[in-house]
Amino acid sequence: MTAGFFERSVRARIRLVLLKLLEWTEPHVPSVLSASRPRSLFLRDVRVPARLAGLVLGVMLLVVLYRELGPGLGKAAAIALLTAVTGFLVFFYVRRDHPEFLEDEEAVSLMGFILIFSVWAMALWVQAARMSPAISTLGVPLAAAPVLATLLLSPGLGLITAVYLSLLYGVFSGFSFDESTVQLLGGVAAVAASTKVRARRDVAGASLAVAAAQALTVLSLGLLRGWPAAQMVPAIWWALGGGGASVFLAGAILPSLESFFSRLTPMRLSELADVNHPLLRRLSLEAPGTYHHSLIVASLASAAADAVGADALLCRAGAYFHDVGKIVKPEYFVENQGSIGNPHDPLAPSMSRLVLQSHVKEGLALAREYGLDKVLADFIATHHGTSRIDYFFHRALESMEDLERVDEDDYRYPGPRPSTKETAIMMLSDGVEASVRTLEEPTPQRLRDQIKAIVDQKTADGQFDQVPLTLLDLHRITESFFNTLVGVYHNRIAYPGQEEAASPPDDRRS
Repeated sequence: MTAGFFERSVRARIRLVLLKLLEWTEPHVPSVLSASRPRSLFLRDVRVPARLAGLVLGVMLLVVLYRELGPGLGKAAAIALLTAVTGFLVFFYVRRDHPEFLEDEEAVSLMGFILIFSVWAMALWVQAARMSPAISTLGVPLAAAPVLATLLLSPGLGLITAVYLSLLYGVFSGFSFDESTVQLLGGVAAVAASTKVRARRDVAGASLAVAAAQALTVLSLGLLRGWPAAQMVPAIWWALGGGGASVFLAGAILPSLESFFSRLTPMRLSELADVNHPLLRRLSLEAPGTYHHSLIVASLASAAADAVGADALLCRAGAYFHDVGKIVKPEYFVENQGSIGNPHDPLAPSMSRLVLQSHVKEGLALAREYGLDKVLADFIATHHGTSRIDYFFHRALESMEDLERVDEDDYRYPGPRPSTKETAIMMLSDGVEASVRTLEEPTPQRLRDQIKAIVDQKTADGQFDQVPLTLLDLHRITESFFNTLVGVYHNRIAYPGQEEAASPPDDRRS
């Protein structure tokens, strides 16, 4: 009986572990996406708790340091102390300057992967250099780690990665100050160069910057220490090669990490913000009015993002794709109707609101079908949040004798609400463009009043309760919308006094 109880207990624990592992590796996306065809392993999102990632990194670091520095109780204690001190300093810096990073399990998993891979790569390179005198420890492509951390996470995290790994490499290389200095300055150059990378072609320029930084550092150290030319020239060549190769190595790994960890780099966003994307071409052909609407929304969103320090490129890419769900039933949306009439006229309000609500779900299904990143799928899911479909809600109230039968929640979009500045800006841009398009005489004052009304309505409805937007941000967004729309509608805007000047003379006066 005891054996049976023990066996059941072990099975239950194994089952819980397997379920937890499955939860970590399942796509962290809306359920409608999960209902589509499964993604391959290398396109899955990964969710690993921050504590687990930190524990694995610490254990791996202890093992590698123990192998490199040799056995012994004193050395083991020193290794444990070094690991604890460096880990605490990194944690303190991240918690103080990047607290949002610790809340992002995918980001923590990514950082853990970069550091673990880099530690093992350092150990292997040092071991290879010991076995073959032809290999120099200066040639390790360690700057790949700061490049990846900068592009996939942030420049601040890239910098701390460069400092952390350069210190460790100095330890691995026999406590060499020279090795640590070369890798530190090469890593700092890698972070600075990576912040300017916006397209794949920029990788070559970044590699030259890192290679030059490492070569000049070796040259400086060689002159200070009086190295002979026979020692200095090969060292410079190894530093050049290691620095240049590190950026190209990062560029080769980058697409896989982008997909696996659901990160969008500036390079990937530039590719997605291309109107030649197959899904956008389909939108332009099957729902041209929606396509034109999306282009204007993209201009509004990117300008507003610049005004409040948000990611303008991300807003532009998200705006292009936010309404792709209208491809399924384009004629039910006013911008695509033209002179064909309104198909909602014979429908009950309850049926019309179902059609409107469905374009969010259908947009997510299309995002899944075309392999759009999760970050862009969030723009599709949140661009209406839980807003009420006012027109058909009021039609339902007018058509129902028993008003209690009209449930307001039925006439709201399913959500979720925006949770970032970018998705909030997207919601406002979409609402403002659709609202302003209905103005017959868009004077500057009418434009400003309409924009303010939409911003106030969304705010009062609680759509931005989860977004760190201040009143100053909302004011800047409003002004940005106004300036952009004045440029878009400049041919139609009648400024004060223009009406009288432009009107024909009254025939009754002649």
